[in-house]
Amino acid sequence: MKSGPPICPRCKTRMSSAAMYCASCGHDLESRTRGNSRLMLLFFLALVAAVGVWTAHRFGGSILDRIQSEWNQQVSQAKKEEPPLQRMEPAAPNLAPAKKASPGQASDKAPWNKLFTTPADDPAGTKRMSMGPLNHKHLRHAQGNPLLMIRGEVTNQYDHPRRFIQVRAFLQDDQQNILSSREVYGGNVIDEKYLVRQPYAQILLALMKKEGQGGRNNLVPAGGSLPFMLVFNDLPPKMATYTVEVFRSEPVTGP
Repeated sequence: MKSGPPICPRCKTRMSSAAMYCASCGHDLESRTRGNSRLMLLFFLALVAAVGVWTAHRFGGSILDRIQSEWNQQVSQAKKEEPPLQRMEPAAPNLAPAKKASPGQASDKAPWNKLFTTPADDPAGTKRMSMGPLNHKHLRHAQGNPLLMIRGEVTNQYDHPRRFIQVRAFLQDDQQNILSSREVYGGNVIDEKYLVRQPYAQILLALMKKEGQGGRNNLVPAGGSLPFMLVFNDLPPKMATYTVEVFRSEPVTGP
């Protein structure tokens, strides 16, 4: 049995079969249908959100606890398998033992208020300074001038600390005649890449720093060593060899 035209829910007037709008009261049946659909959609979304919140509250804590427990187990296992760290003892300084001072002489173990003096037969303080192996290198300055760089190390063989150690080099011909000389303080070394670019006056000024780089020439203990560098730029044409010696040193007189 076919149903007749729809009846308006507001005024109860039968509408035409194709109409979704009541001509008597102006009620829009289609608008009401759309409103109901929107309400159903909002209800469905609210239901989905509520189910999601309940699921997270019911199962989320246990999942996170399980993940945290597995992570702690892996960390504990890794700590058990990791080999224990070995304590590295600091290496002892490579210093030659100082000779025991005889009665009436100063020792490097004496208090700092002890005044160390240089023996009368060694006024320059050089007799117990030993020179290590020397090496030299010919360089070309950025301005085109040839340079001779000499490097070495001097060791304090006195039984007390020394300071302000000076080194002197001689350039000689094949007959051992001195052609040129240069004096510097120990403890000053310049990198080659700066050596070939700096003006020669600045190079000499840096090598003549009395206390040495970082104050290394302020105190060289008994048995301690000190590096040095000499640089020549006015190389004599007849130069055949060179000689290096300790020129002067002073005893440490206080802290």
